[in-house]
Amino acid sequence: MFHPSKQLGQNFLINKGIVDKIIVAAELSKDDTVLEIGPGKGALTEKLIERAGRVVAVEYDKRLFEFLKKNLKMQKIWN
Repeated sequence: MFHPSKQLGQNFLINKGIVDKIIVAAELSKDDTVLEIGPGKGALTEKLIERAGRVVAVEYDKRLFEFLKKNLKMQKIWN
């Protein structure tokens, strides 16, 4: 379980309805590349991977980086 770090200004997106609204509004296709800054626990990232051709996610928090590396189906992940 991850708790948001106040020091890092973290807020995790957990509402699936909001995630779906963001995905619809983005009008993504497999031709799109998306840069996501601060993917957190990957709630939005998972949907982006399904819709976009390429997703580049940048995560500063090493704990979350390791979590994302283990739990998301990404070709490459950097910290």
